[in-house]
Amino acid sequence: MAWKKGNRLPIVQVGEAAGRTAEIFSEVKAAFGIAYVPLCFQAFAAYPEFLEVQWRTMKPLLGTREFFELAARLRAEAYTYVHNYFKVSALGDGLTAANALSVTDLLCYVDAATLLLLAVQLQAFDGAVGEASSSPHPADRISFSALPEFVDVENAPAPIKRVADEMRLAFELPFSGDEQRALARWPELFFSYWHALKPAVQSVFHEQAVFRIRESAWSCAPEIPLSIEMEYARLQEAGVSADDIATVTRLTELLVRGAAVGLLNETFAKIGLEGGNHEVSSAHADQERVA
Repeated sequence: MAWKKGNRLPIVQVGEAAGRTAEIFSEVKAAFGIAYVPLCFQAFAAYPEFLEVQWRTMKPLLGTREFFELAARLRAEAYTYVHNYFKVSALGDGLTAANALSVTDLLCYVDAATLLLLAVQLQAFDGAVGEASSSPHPADRISFSALPEFVDVENAPAPIKRVADEMRLAFELPFSGDEQRALARWPELFFSYWHALKPAVQSVFHEQAVFRIRESAWSCAPEIPLSIEMEYARLQEAGVSADDIATVTRLTELLVRGAAVGLLNETFAKIGLEGGNHEVSSAHADQERVA
């Protein structure tokens, strides 16, 4: 069952988190090596019993090098696709572009990892996923200095809110992704970004790219170095209600799409901030390029 159209995504803001939820938020930041809590965890925090099970199950996976290597594979695939099939205009210049580029690098890293984690979770609802017999290596400890300043687009000036609403409608998502809320810190850059991205989104190739990156994440999930089990019976035993199980299943499907869209859009912004890309890699790409 799909997420009900028109419903906004309920989340627990970091400043509102208390008790075990606040502890999990801190552990999430440490596991990713970042200074903010990705939107998907704030969404699952609206269902605290599930968040507890989810994090207890997934935390060991985020401690493995192999998980982040698989996420890096997804980042590379997204970059290659956008580079080859979309015409990307140069975005921004000077200090703004440099600061925004460091933020998009961070967001690409996080969204690739959350996309993989969510793909694992979605498969684990139906049974164990992963290679239990493998011997994972400890994850390399990476710490990012960039700290996105997320804009509350619901209460932002009218031009920013209007663009954010238009983007949500175009992406068929009931929320503004982390990249939108981060880039909205620089309004002129935010508007230029959407002006450049919009023709690509209106083409068939953007939705094809979303499908492909989701399929790639789905294919990567069985390669994780641990066996992850989150069957419905286990969730019920942990105190998650049947209604909440149904809701978080739909929510996971929604967030998989959101992470895929976010990764592709962040990659588009990254290429634009690097100076844009107008090269044609092949005759095939030339025929399919988005004008």
